[in-house]
Amino acid sequence: MRMRKMLLLFAALALVMSLGLGVAGCADEEQDQEDGLPSMVVIATTGLGSSAHGWSSVLGDAFTAETGVKVRLLPQSTDIARYTVLKDGDADLICASGVNGWAPTMGILEFEEWGPQPIYIVWQGSVLATGLAVRGDSDIYTGADLPGRTISNVPGMPSINLGRDHHLRTLGLTADDMVLVDFPSYPSVMEGLKLGTVEVIGAVSCTSSGMYDVASAPCGLRWIEMPHDNEEAWTAASKIAPYVPNVVTKAAGIDPETDEPKELAGILNNTYCYGTELVSEELAYQWAKTIHTRLEDYQDRHPSLPGFTLEQALSFKYSPYPYHPGTIKYFKEIGAWTDQHQEWQDRILTEMEERLAS
Repeated sequence: MRMRKMLLLFAALALVMSLGLGVAGCADEEQDQEDGLPSMVVIATTGLGSSAHGWSSVLGDAFTAETGVKVRLLPQSTDIARYTVLKDGDADLICASGVNGWAPTMGILEFEEWGPQPIYIVWQGSVLATGLAVRGDSDIYTGADLPGRTISNVPGMPSINLGRDHHLRTLGLTADDMVLVDFPSYPSVMEGLKLGTVEVIGAVSCTSSGMYDVASAPCGLRWIEMPHDNEEAWTAASKIAPYVPNVVTKAAGIDPETDEPKELAGILNNTYCYGTELVSEELAYQWAKTIHTRLEDYQDRHPSLPGFTLEQALSFKYSPYPYHPGTIKYFKEIGAWTDQHQEWQDRILTEMEERLAS
């Protein structure tokens, strides 16, 4: 009988403890909701070896140090995959170059059936150097050598293909002048160049680890310059994707001590979100605050990060996307948001709302 009473007592204590833990768990969840921060932030990125994967990993570390919230990277092979997980709420943010959001926000190419999508910036970063690359041991030196050559194509990844088409257009060419070779992902494009399965690869970051890998291989690396003095060609190319002329002095295959600066292209690095409902104002606010206040702590960990300055974030000349309200809240808090910025925000929002309503 005594044993039975003791067992009942232990059972009652276990029940009380489980209820207590359950209440504590609910309180933690409520606290997460009150703070507006999830227990973990998931970031969709391009694959290992890409520039965006590298700098988003560093930003994730900085965010965890600032807020205590863990960050997990979710590499995806294609734009469709990345925006699917973002739209479904399986990822909070996307870290990628500015062209990455072009097709979904415009509702073109692979996103034509989706229609225009509500893409917002949480932070705008550095200018990413990009261009058309060939092996250093090839006989391709200028745009005149390109017609009839094989060039990379990644089905389901319009950001890479749009960049390729933009770069070709600055040289007076189109993809129809080339022979397309399909690759399953962005990293596989760089590997394909190193292995010689394709002659030219388009719209790749000049500072990604994958391109440094090609440059250090026996084949070497060469960039095809896009002369900046052809304004007509660049104007036409700007309608394909939002790239800008960019003089590159240091990158994979470009030694600042021995090589002349190269006239290539540039695209802004951004952190995006899908609409404003899936990402809270507080998350966007804390992400912006982390980047602004911790820049000196982490900028040496990736070549793209020194450009993640407040000045660059507020340089809206080339950006086709509106800012998230949480980021604007931070800008206003530090006195950086001006009437001119608000006029730009209102204009971009109006354009996006008109696309969404069409």
